[in-house]
Amino acid sequence: MIALLALSASQAAVLTVDPADSAAYDTLGTALADAAAGDTIQIVAGTFDACAFLNISSITISGAG
Repeated sequence: MIALLALSASQAAVLTVDPADSAAYDTLGTALADAAAGDTIQIVAGTFDACAFLNISSITISGAG
């Protein structure tokens, strides 16, 4: 359940949160758990009930719409 796009381990990744896509993360929390500095988390449009603690610097979270 991971959508992880990266050219190499040293480059930033794009992690997608989409509960309807089996190739994506189903929650923001699971994406944050795998995120590293410089990564981007993209969240599909929708309503999410989540509470997450962010202990990563230089991460981007973007949402659709």
